[in-house]
Amino acid sequence: MQRALLAALALFAITACSPATQEPASQQQAADDASYRVMYTTTKYSFEDVAENLDLAITDRGFKIDNHAFIGRMLDRTAEAVGATKKVYEHAQQYRFCPSTYSYRMLSSDPHNIAFCPYVINFYHTPDDPKTVYVMFRRPLIVGSDESKAALQSVEDLLNELIQEALQ
Repeated sequence: MQRALLAALALFAITACSPATQEPASQQQAADDASYRVMYTTTKYSFEDVAENLDLAITDRGFKIDNHAFIGRMLDRTAEAVGATKKVYEHAQQYRFCPSTYSYRMLSSDPHNIAFCPYVINFYHTPDDPKTVYVMFRRPLIVGSDESKAALQSVEDLLNELIQEALQ
């Protein structure tokens, strides 16, 4: 009974807090994109150069890349098994890292900020536009106490700086 009541209250809260009008789909999509991800593009560098530049931008600061994921290769390798007929990426990779200086500040301000670890930078190019390399990250939510918000903002700033350095 309590669960049903809680579910009804949650549904009411969601409905009551939803906007009465919606923007046209293209404007809504742009707003949604900006709220959760930051994207850069370049045609100046090849995919391989972007990968190397990002690696150097991260490791030159003394940060260790904990995981280098080859997402494009995984999709290519598993395409037949899942019945995929479309090639999504020419190349797609991801660097994951969690520098202790930033992470300690973020986590000590709020232990629940662990949801934002590790930091991830994705980079890829598509078959439809092979000369453009996209570099992006998921924007951390700037939440919690003032200390938490400052720590999370510094993580977002760091990710922007690393990408900008790699694309200079």
